[in-house]
Amino acid sequence: MRHAEENGYEWAGPPTVHVTRSSTVPNGRYQVASNPMSHIRADAFTAPVPG
Repeated sequence: MRHAEENGYEWAGPPTVHVTRSSTVPNGRYQVASNPMSHIRADAFTAPVPG
């Protein structure tokens, strides 16, 4: 959240984090993956064209 704020990220809603154990990632290491939420459309955030 701090990194996002410092870099001007905008969220469509509050970020959600799920932590799960992986059998393929060694202990002490993290793998980060993200997925868009299906009900949020990217074009909803485009600026309107002046006209």
